[in-house]
Amino acid sequence: MIHIIKIVRPLGMEIMYTTIESLTRNGRDRSLDHKLSNIFIPKGSSEADVISAVAPAEDDIWLKKTSSGVFNSTNIDYVLRNLGVEFLVVMGFLTDQCVDMAVRDAADKGYQVICISDACTTHTQERHENALRAFGGYCRIMTTNEFIQEIQGSNNFKNSDSSIKVSINDQQKNLSVSVRSYLQPTVLTMLVTTDLTGITRGRAFPTEAIDDYWNSGCGWVPASSALTPQDVIADSNPWGSHGDLRLLPDRKSRVRISNGPDPTAPIFDIIHCDIIETDGKAWPVCPRELLRQEIERYQQMLGLRVIAAFEHEFTLNGRQCMSDLPAFSLRAHRHVADFAGWLVAALRSAGVEPEMFLPEYGRSQYEITCRPTEGVAAADRAVNVREITRDIARQMNMHASFSPQPYIGAISNGVHLHLSIQDLDGHPRH
Repeated sequence: MIHIIKIVRPLGMEIMYTTIESLTRNGRDRSLDHKLSNIFIPKGSSEADVISAVAPAEDDIWLKKTSSGVFNSTNIDYVLRNLGVEFLVVMGFLTDQCVDMAVRDAADKGYQVICISDACTTHTQERHENALRAFGGYCRIMTTNEFIQEIQGSNNFKNSDSSIKVSINDQQKNLSVSVRSYLQPTVLTMLVTTDLTGITRGRAFPTEAIDDYWNSGCGWVPASSALTPQDVIADSNPWGSHGDLRLLPDRKSRVRISNGPDPTAPIFDIIHCDIIETDGKAWPVCPRELLRQEIERYQQMLGLRVIAAFEHEFTLNGRQCMSDLPAFSLRAHRHVADFAGWLVAALRSAGVEPEMFLPEYGRSQYEITCRPTEGVAAADRAVNVREITRDIARQMNMHASFSPQPYIGAISNGVHLHLSIQDLDGHPRH
């Protein structure tokens, strides 16, 4: 099974998984057979996971079923027809139960089916062989090596922008199978730096190439640090238009959020960076380096460490009637409770440790508070809160603004900075 997945995935073939798992925690949605047989995998149980060696990729389709037949208790037929699939290769277990029913039902519904005999198993070899003989008339049975050799060795194999065509031949059949290859968006990771205007800027690359960037980063230019909030390079720019720098990623600062309220939204994946010279030395104007130097000065000269937490206020626009909601009210909270839930979930996923979400005094104004942390990580956390809030709002067709004056006459947005000064043993200094 592992070998087949490695071969077909680069060819753009759809790989689909199905496992037994109830839609409910008490299993009330199970088939009668599963109830009588006491087959019960609760919703969310780790027992429903696919083993790591053949685990689904990030965008693979994974259907949960509550009967032996995948066509009986999932919408797999609907999904396959939406994908334009006519040809199925079936692998898994048990050969004489779930595999058997998948093969027979697929054939009855008009799919052309191959079963990979050595990628299936059941409780005994005898049962396995009997099952293969029993449903052999519904499919073509092949070994892993036979399937791979036929795929790779076919003279009719072509890989074009629009489709993958595989011709499968034997003495009894001549099957011409067309498997559509859909263009999929490349997952990107962005190396970022947040300048003194509070704008996060950077450059993105395919995530699969991340090992190429950990030690060397990517190119950057000094003039980027002279950009104003209006995206105009300041007249007082001391660097001119020349010079080269690097954005060097901080491994500990990576934030990756796989999903949100919009299932079509791309993965949120950023890594905070230090700005360095091309010889590897710290660039004196790097915001993270400036903060790091000040923190080290506190430690070395005063024996103190700084713990910080931020409370961000922002204005949320994009829904009707928000101007009529009382300040600090339950109504104001409930009006955006779905947004709040997604935001808290995303911040938790990012390791930000959110504490409270609350409606504020201003019209359409809200606040998110987070737990404290130390040093540069606290500043990174403040950036993460702003960018993730904007991203979740955008996915829900809203707009989040942290501007001090989002519109004329608005109650200003602010940020509360809480500092705790401690000695190096963690005791508060008064």
